[in-house]
Amino acid sequence: MTDPARARYVKQVDSVCARYNPRRAQALVQSENAPDASAQLAAYTADITLAEAQLRGIEAIAAPGSDRALIESNVLARLRERLVVRRALRSALLASDTAAAQNERARLDALTPGLQAFARGYGFRVCGAR
Repeated sequence: MTDPARARYVKQVDSVCARYNPRRAQALVQSENAPDASAQLAAYTADITLAEAQLRGIEAIAAPGSDRALIESNVLARLRERLVVRRALRSALLASDTAAAQNERARLDALTPGLQAFARGYGFRVCGAR
């Protein structure tokens, strides 16, 4: 990466992901291994709360001027969309609607590869690893 502004941006955003990714991974493991639906929902809700905070942290960092639109459409908009789906998944879990939960999980899984591929291609190392 030869653009110093991009390198600074990537470093700053990756630091946000480094702060939140381990805690989010722990919340997801707790959700997957929860002894009951209540514990699963609590852990999943914790992950959503952390994802919201992570997004705010990323949004607070100004993308390089020439890349702002690219970052908005390929990172920020996709992270916001994933949060919408995560909230719908949480609602399905809360309603004990297994079919809806599976549908939302599939939607979330479908959104992940494109976001990760863009992040890695842009130069992120921590962000996009998950």
